[in-house]
Amino acid sequence: MERFWSIEDDSSSPSYSVEEAACETHFQQNVRRTPEGRYCVRLPVKNNVLDNLSDNRRTALRRFHMLENKLNRDEGLKQQYNNFLEEYESLGHMQKVFDYEQPLTPCYHLPHHAVIREDNTTTKVRVVFDASCKTPSGPSLNNALMVRPIVQ
Repeated sequence: MERFWSIEDDSSSPSYSVEEAACETHFQQNVRRTPEGRYCVRLPVKNNVLDNLSDNRRTALRRFHMLENKLNRDEGLKQQYNNFLEEYESLGHMQKVFDYEQPLTPCYHLPHHAVIREDNTTTKVRVVFDASCKTPSGPSLNNALMVRPIVQ
């Protein structure tokens, strides 16, 4: 993403690209606080890219089966991974979807895998969601998100 700098004045303040300006406006209009005090904001999507994501279910299932094989070889890892997913579900961050359920709108399946950190004493297993996984038509979910300007 190119950055454009204004040279009309002597300040070093940047002028944003069209996408960066749209993303900044999106955040300003959509950020809110939950009753628990957490910040919540809708993802800033590029509708032209989001609408063109193709069904990646086959790719996500293939990667899930590889993960499942890995977890079946290590019962401790499997338990830690399952504990994370149960907590994630109880917090309302995800929900189970069954094969017989047909989505009402197009959907993107988010592949995930385990990252193991032996040196960490509190959390040895971290679940990583891979939104950069490409779809058969090319773009990934990450490609469908606008880029926010650098604010530092």
